[in-house]
Amino acid sequence: MRKVIATLFVGLVLAGPAFGHGMSEADQIRAQGGGIVEFLRQGAVHMVTGYDHLLFLFGVVFFLCKFKDIVKFVTAFTLGHSITLIGATFLGIQANYFLVDAVIALTVCYKGFDNVGGFKKYLGMKSPNLIGMVFLFGLIHGFGLSTRLQTLTIGEGFDLLGKVVAFNVGVEVGQVAALVVMLGLLAAWRHTASFQRFSMAANTGLIIVGGLLLLMQLHGYSHQGDPMAVGNLAKHMDAHEDLRMADVGTLVPAGLHVDSPGGTPHAAHGPVAAIPAGLHVDTPGGTPHAAHGPVAAIPAGLHVDSPGGTPHAAHGPAAATPHEAHGAAQPYDAVIDRIFETRKSIKSAKTDAEVLEAHHPVSEIHQDLVTLRGMVADFKVDHALYDVWLKDATEAAERIDQEAHDGNAAKIRELISRFDKGILAIEDLIHHPAAPGTSSTLPAGYHVDGGDSTPHQDHDH
Repeated sequence: MRKVIATLFVGLVLAGPAFGHGMSEADQIRAQGGGIVEFLRQGAVHMVTGYDHLLFLFGVVFFLCKFKDIVKFVTAFTLGHSITLIGATFLGIQANYFLVDAVIALTVCYKGFDNVGGFKKYLGMKSPNLIGMVFLFGLIHGFGLSTRLQTLTIGEGFDLLGKVVAFNVGVEVGQVAALVVMLGLLAAWRHTASFQRFSMAANTGLIIVGGLLLLMQLHGYSHQGDPMAVGNLAKHMDAHEDLRMADVGTLVPAGLHVDSPGGTPHAAHGPVAAIPAGLHVDTPGGTPHAAHGPVAAIPAGLHVDSPGGTPHAAHGPAAATPHEAHGAAQPYDAVIDRIFETRKSIKSAKTDAEVLEAHHPVSEIHQDLVTLRGMVADFKVDHALYDVWLKDATEAAERIDQEAHDGNAAKIRELISRFDKGILAIEDLIHHPAAPGTSSTLPAGYHVDGGDSTPHQDHDH
């Protein structure tokens, strides 16, 4: 018996975020931009998947046989939860949803205890008026629905009222559907000999499951003290990404994007080429500012360990000697190393979702390529060829950013291949410099005329 109870508790803890009063993360996203029809659907789904509501209703109708009795008790419950669901949500009355759900779990225990005759048998008293208790518990269940609904930003004024009423109507539709199934099963079961034998066990089970639900909600409260924390959509990543992939056009309007899952859509930071010459940004979406300065500006005998770092004494005599290696000073290798480290995340992108997110590391690499261009300005590098590859990489980065907003993963894969060629070509230029005009490697659409060492675009472009 202990193993069964432990298994039930673990199962409920794991299932808790997906059912009960909680909305799935995908539903949270849909609700934030949904209309009346969406809230009708959400209300119905919420009721038919809300095990705490269903368990309580099961206990209420368990021994009811007459249609008028069923209507009477269900109406009392409906009135109760409609009052608090609509009223508390519209008026913004809030409470910690874990604690409210813990009280709802107690209502399940109460109904099971009442059904086994617990008041008379164990407390020596008559059961409280059942219609009144069902109405009271309906108020609590409705408040539980309201606490979760209020974690979403769904409008204000009459727009809010319309959506809440639609959600409540959806709840009633889901409740009727669930009751039809329950009453059908109970009606069939009542005509079997097992009903009398197992009715006590079934209602004892309600008490046990209600107790486990209580522990689950208290467990959640102990680990999540912020009563509105679900509004932050902390576990939003997978559901948001799946839904964005399914309908990227409606979730993120054209021309807008989000920097992190669950973020607010906003205007793109602008094409990478929009960063003025001599400026760069350290992170996607950052403010363009002056580069940290070429390493060549560091006084003799000093160095920095990372770009933008503070010049300080070299770690040893050898490191203090300025020199050129392969045509560029070795400190610039730190930027190249960073480029190739960031490049790993692009090369490892496999799924469409990962490819669509690759525009962020592409932007970072492009910014480093721009910075690197200024850093090697005084070294024996084919600067004309560097500029050609940088221009080609810039065009690829801009198109990758646009295709990411349009949700075109297949096109991004092609553009990443083009962008990657630019990375490798620029790295090769710096570490294996050749005389200007001697390189046969040029981006598609460029050539060098005879007697002219400067690469330029094909005449037919």
